Amino acid sequence: MNKHVNAQPRLFVATAIAAAFAAGGPLAGASVITNQADFNSMFTGLTLQDFEGIAPPGGFIADPDQTGLGATFSDANGSTSFIVISSANGLPGGPVAPSDYLAQGELDSSLLITFDAPVTVAGMNVAIFPPGGSLTSVTLEAFNGAALLDSITLNPLDSTAFTTFAGFFDLGDITSILLEPQEQGGAIFIDNLSFGSVVVPLPAPTSLFAVMGGALLLRRRRV
Repeated sequence: MNKHVNAQPRLFVATAIAAAFAAGGPLAGASVITNQADFNSMFTGLTLQDFEGIAPPGGFIADPDQTGLGATFSDANGSTSFIVISSANGLPGGPVAPSDYLAQGELDSSLLITFDAPVTVAGMNVAIFPPGGSLTSVTLEAFNGAALLDSITLNPLDSTAFTTFAGFFDLGDITSILLEPQEQGGAIFIDNLSFGSVVVPLPAPTSLFAVMGGALLLRRRRV
């Protein structure tokens, strides 16, 4: 009889642990997050590349020197010819953005971000241009070398405010992220690229034990 009573709480503990991790929100088996505030609170100490102060005020730089940016920005074939870093209102006929940004200046072209060293966390704001055009969605793919780790398609996307965000984590080493337009007739812009190698936060042990304790108490009372 005692063995039966003791076995039930042990079984229920295992169930409680599984339930606690299953209820872990964005950390429970997920590797992509689209809430920028959550991303920033989860991961601190990342490198932020916001492209500020590179282009002259009211202007832009085409095919800029990318030394010191922490990554190389190109098309899928490695060409940097159409990469543009613009001030908030620097592109003639372009958007008036909240701050400076990087653009893939060639319409219908992908944007490849290749990190100088592998990272474990990376996120960015994404926008498209022109507004109201046929380009409405962009797919982001995270790679380790040639191996695809995960992907997400963002839709809809704004063209001026850079309010859409996507971040990858808990995938191991990420060496590059490829942004692919899903329709023709537009260009891809990014801003506030955050990246680094950090430990993915786990649920707090006190919270886990609280769940376990409550589950055990409930089980014993029922017995």
